Amino acid sequence: MKKQFLKQTKHVAKKNTGITLIALVVTIVVLLILASVTIQMVFSDNGIIKRAQGAADAQKEAQDKDSLTTMMAGYEVEKLTSSKSLLDYFTEQKTQGEISNVTADGETGVIVTLNNGAQYKVNEDGTITPNKGISLSLGTVTLEIPEEGTPGSSKLTASLNQIEGNI
Repeated sequence: MKKQFLKQTKHVAKKNTGITLIALVVTIVVLLILASVTIQMVFSDNGIIKRAQGAADAQKEAQDKDSLTTMMAGYEVEKLTSSKSLLDYFTEQKTQGEISNVTADGETGVIVTLNNGAQYKVNEDGTITPNKGISLSLGTVTLEIPEEGTPGSSKLTASLNQIEGNI
């Protein structure tokens, strides 16, 4: 009786060792589902990488606007003691190193190009908006055109020696 009991115990123990093929397949399917969900969360149009890039762009724009707001405060103080125009004041600020180019935009505004390549329209009343249009001046011009629906953009760099005609 003792021998028979030991045989049954060994037989049961052999049956329960290792994993079954079904358990292995289920585990692999679950891992594949988790991987696909993770990849979708990271690389989709509203994924973590896109949102991080958007946050970085917003931070850069906020820093640029803060810098320009500080310059506008200086302009307001300067206006009290002199009759400098906004264009003259920002042209003078080019020597400070943050601005690479300044052009007139209408009667009361200027287009300011910062050293990082960002362009902003600054009005006499202190409003600062990103310049999404095309602004041309003599020197090197870089034009970036984002394509709708694609993450990349086209880029054209040209050197202008003379500007003729209307745009």
